Amino acid sequence: MWPHRSGAHFIRARNACKAAVEDRLNHQHARDEFIAAAEEAKLSTYPSRRSFTELCDSLADWR
Repeated sequence: MWPHRSGAHFIRARNACKAAVEDRLNHQHARDEFIAAAEEAKLSTYPSRRSFTELCDSLADWR
């Protein structure tokens, strides 16, 4: 579960990830938004073995 679900970066990242998964937004842009949200929540941004889609899914249950 994401620790802070009300931050500005979280909201932008959630929307960007949803758009990227739906092929409406460049995946690199969504990745950048995700990293900003992780930093805002003081989470590690060290590269993960999880896929980008799995990381986006961790933001919210928007599917």
